[in-house]
Order: sequence, then structure tokens, then C-alpha cells
Amino acid sequence: MQNLESSCRQSFPELNTESGLQYWKNVVSCAALCHDLGHAPFSHVAEEIILSDLGHEWMTYQIIFSKELMAIWERFFDKDPQTVACDITKIAIGPKSCGRFLDWKWSALERVFSSIICGDDFGADRMDYLLRDARNTSLCYGLFDHQQIVEMLRIVKDPRESSNWVLGICQEGLQAVESLLLARYFMFSRVYHNAKVKIYGLHLKRFVKKFYSGNFPLSDLKEYLHFTDDTLNYHMRSVVQDKNHPCFEDAQCLLFSKRGFKCLKFFGLEGQKLLPKVRQLKLSYGERLFFEGSSHSQSHKASVVVQKKDLSFSYAHEVSDLYKNIPASSNTLFIFPALEIAPEVKKELEF
Repeated sequence: MQNLESSCRQSFPELNTESGLQYWKNVVSCAALCHDLGHAPFSHVAEEIILSDLGHEWMTYQIIFSKELMAIWERFFDKDPQTVACDITKIAIGPKSCGRFLDWKWSALERVFSSIICGDDFGADRMDYLLRDARNTSLCYGLFDHQQIVEMLRIVKDPRESSNWVLGICQEGLQAVESLLLARYFMFSRVYHNAKVKIYGLHLKRFVKKFYSGNFPLSDLKEYLHFTDDTLNYHMRSVVQDKNHPCFEDAQCLLFSKRGFKCLKFFGLEGQKLLPKVRQLKLSYGERLFFEGSSHSQSHKASVVVQKKDLSFSYAHEVSDLYKNIPASSNTLFIFPALEIAPEVKKELEF
């Protein structure tokens, strides 16, 4: 926040005092720490089964307002803890996710600060998971100069909507942003959408759905917090001792790196055209065939505002040919036939 322009300070009087500036620094820092508190075991994989349509953000909201964290907000902030919890929730979750279950009003400042954490362009959450996953998978695809991005961030006015403040970047930091987008593209292509990763994700969903049948979705916070990665691991290791258990196959695949399915991938229009046929095949094969779609795409083409060296403003795609030509990930259709029917399914889909 040391890079705030004078015009920005004038538009946001709450940042003009030392105490006001320090308060929002602390709120943004706490929001960054709280952003993923509500995640289910093994992150997003079985979230749709374990939780309701409100998603893990609903649990994050409940945790931030829990008596344990309210005591922390009361101890470390001079403001009313309810106000602090509201501000932290807004910045940690963002208006889009909050809008699913909270009817709150948002100031321009709150929108900008929330984009620091969960923004689509270069939010801290995105930078964190790319760097962490690159390190944990020993791959270099997710590496980029995050320190340069942080140093070059600015709160600026949108060139097309002068009343709208957004998170932008100095032109000197544009190459670091380009490397982030390329890192994200390659990590999705090579890691997150990897066939083995998708197959193990399917086995985990199947295990959770069958083993805990009738227990979901979870809504009680205390019960949810006791449901962890270790809980799942313990139950999988128990199940794998009993070959007659209905979850045995999935537990064995997860624990011993086996695969009971094959993963077929179709991109863009090809996947859309095949979808009706896949739905028919699902009716025929039942539990031996699964499919899912990924609507992941990089909507970066005209979103990043750049402060040029002459202090004027533009969009990244207008000042950089590389940025303009970074490929966007297309929608992907994943089809999972059981190994014994994979040849038949391939033939049906006319590979």
C-alpha cells in the first residue's frame, strides 16, 4: 500500500490517516490468511459432494465469525469485532462469492482490496497456488517473478470507466504478469488437467460419495472442522483391508496408485458436439462411465490496466503483443470409461 497515488488517497479518505491506512493493511493481511480456511479435505476435489451449493466460501465466512476468531479480532483491532469480521470476510472472499449467500453493499475500496486476494488477474490466491504447486510437483511451469508483480501493483482508474477503481500494474511489471499467465496456462495443461490427476480425483469423489452416503452436505461448522484429510485417509486405509467393501476399489486405487478408469479429453467445440452422445453412453454404462466439463478459461484479454511510463493508462493487450497472444484455455470435456469398456467407448465416440 506504500504505492498509493495521491489521487487514490483523495478518493479514499479512509486511507488518509495513519490509523486508517494501518487498519486496512491489517484487514488485507488477515483476509489473505483466512481466504482458504473453509476448504474441504483435499481442496476442491469433493467439495460439491461435501458442501452445499454455497461452497467452501460459506464455511470461510462462518469460521471468520466463529467465537474463536471473533476473540482475536477483538484483541488485535480497536474497532468493533463485528465490523472487523465483515471487512475481513469481504476482502477474503470477494463480491462474487459473497453474493451467493450475503446481501452486503460494497464500497469501491473494498472491491479493489478484495481483488488483491482473489482477483482473476493477479490475486494473491492465484499466485500462491501456482508457486506452491510448482514446488510440490517439482515442475518449473508455475514459476514467475511474483515479487516484481507485488512491487509494480497500483490502484488505478479504469481507462474506460473513470469512476471505477481497479487493481492495475506499472508497465515495468507487465512481463512478470505475462509470465504468470503463461505459468497458469501450462500448469492447467500439464498438471491440473493431467489424466492421472483427473482419474484420482474421480476415485476420491466416488469414495466420498459412497462411504459417507447420506451424511452430506455438511452444515454444522464444528462437524465440518473435524472432517479433515486425515479423516479421509484413515477411512480409506480401513476400507482397503476389506475386499468386499463397496468402496474397496476406489480406496485401493487412491492408496496404491492404481487406476480403474481411463481419461479421454476433448477440447472446445469438439467436446460440446460430443456431449449429447456422452450423456446417452452414461445411461447405458451407468457406474462404469463418468464425465465432467471444465469451463476454466483465462479471461485476461482486456482486463489488466497498465500504467505506462508517461503516467497514462491503457490495457495490457494494447501495449504488448505477447500478452495479446497468450492462449486462453478452452473448455474441456473429460470422459472416464472403466478400463474394460474404454475400447468400446472410444469406438462409440469415433476416435
